[in-house]
Amino acid sequence: MAFTSLLDLGGALHSLFFSADVVYRPHNNPLFERFMTRARRRIFGQAIDRHDLRGVVRQLKAGRMVWYSPDQDFGRDVSVFAPLFGQPAASIRLTAKLARMTGAPVVPMMFHRNPDNATYTIESLPALEGFPSNDEVADATRINQFIELAIRKHPEQYLWLHRRFKTRPEGEPGVY
Repeated sequence: MAFTSLLDLGGALHSLFFSADVVYRPHNNPLFERFMTRARRRIFGQAIDRHDLRGVVRQLKAGRMVWYSPDQDFGRDVSVFAPLFGQPAASIRLTAKLARMTGAPVVPMMFHRNPDNATYTIESLPALEGFPSNDEVADATRINQFIELAIRKHPEQYLWLHRRFKTRPEGEPGVY
């Protein structure tokens, strides 16, 4: 498979129509990372390490579109607990933080493989109105509602291997 995740595939499809940068997690295997970095540079304007917040902010302030997926559990330090499928999920605050810092609109996008298994559909929704608010949990809930909507449309295509509920609220037992 030429892409490490659906994020890369969705971004590659998106790049056929719009120029964008991508936020990614470097791979642990140096050889594979080199291969993926070269591939991402052919597709995207810039491939930005997920730890390079300044790089993301710089690109957004320059008017660039930055593609990333907020459906990861990065732990308690960078998250708030917001509902996802009726369960509290550690949800990153980054989307609202970036929007607040840069004034960039947040445009939810999703894509799916069509039943012919040969073509894809990209769906771009209108930019979120009134986002971010002054409530981190409300903002994370809004993002999770979009993620849930996208997953419900094509649950068989979501990468269920992500341990989306690994960080639990204080006192709650783990689910894995």
